[in-house]
Amino acid sequence: MSTETIIHFKKESDIPEGPREGHCCALSSENKLYIFGGLSPKSENLECNKLLEYDCYNGKWATLSVTGDIPPGRMGACMASVKNKLYLFGGLNQGSGWMNDFYEFNIEGKHWKVLEPSGERPLPRDKCTCAVVCSMICIFGGFGPQGMADDDEYETEEEEESVVPGESVQFGWFNDLFLYNIESNSFSCPMQLNLGVPTPRAAHTMVSYNDCLIVFGGRDSDSRRNDISIFNTKTRKWLKFEANGTPPEPRSFHTATIFNDKMIILCGRGMKNEDFSDTYMFDITSKTWSRLANDIDKSHGRCLHSACCVNDKLYIVGGSREFNEETQQSNNVCSDVLIADISCLQNTNDEPIEKKHKT
Repeated sequence: MSTETIIHFKKESDIPEGPREGHCCALSSENKLYIFGGLSPKSENLECNKLLEYDCYNGKWATLSVTGDIPPGRMGACMASVKNKLYLFGGLNQGSGWMNDFYEFNIEGKHWKVLEPSGERPLPRDKCTCAVVCSMICIFGGFGPQGMADDDEYETEEEEESVVPGESVQFGWFNDLFLYNIESNSFSCPMQLNLGVPTPRAAHTMVSYNDCLIVFGGRDSDSRRNDISIFNTKTRKWLKFEANGTPPEPRSFHTATIFNDKMIILCGRGMKNEDFSDTYMFDITSKTWSRLANDIDKSHGRCLHSACCVNDKLYIVGGSREFNEETQQSNNVCSDVLIADISCLQNTNDEPIEKKHKT
């Protein structure tokens, strides 16, 4: 009988600029984690535009002094790291709305530059995701304005005339996939050559593994989801497969990160707006789900956080909990950095690790 493995998290430090939720993050080749944007009670719940650097080796934070075309504050954006550059796309600002601007940050020079790529770029959106495959930045999904309402959608003239100009924009979820070519500074929207495309969704996760993109969960027009989809960027087809094991409960605002040939899902918001504190692992090779025991107290679940793996360490940064349905805001925003040693998962080939819910 195998002994249950428990992932032990400990608090490493606090975010220097205070609690943060809805920020985006990217891990550089130097194993430094970069945090941008998000909401913070310290800034009266306005979107931040400071760029923070966390050194995963020594645990030290730095608020970077930057130059150039500094992006406006935002939440729900996505950010990727390629070589010595960061790339920031989209997001939502309470003052200016949904955005589809695109920025490049030179890590060595600490300089922001707005990019004007050729080709068709994604429509303005937030809660989208991005991942890097062969130095190509892939952007999928999100939520935002999708165009003006058609006259045919109104049943009566009175209904049509009651619409205030400028407020007839249709909002919804996306399931389009865009590729950004760094060398040519261009966007493209490749045709997805088969069925099996995930439903339009936002607040999902997407990670890259070899030539593939792995999309999990999120929220679509019907509900929160716990489905998993894999897209092969070479064949431009969504792979058909049946996952083994018991998947996580439906959720959004969770995180996913790659550790060797495994994808680790952390926390998130559930069907009843509850905050999850659980950890799941998807073995990409065997297409098998297993639940990992951890020592995060159930009352300390979170969503809208960020996470990454560096060597055999797993990091969780910030986030929020206790969603208030009346205010549509979280009552508790986190500033902590949690770290866990996951070297025990290097060769996890035994039975799925289970953890019972506490009553």
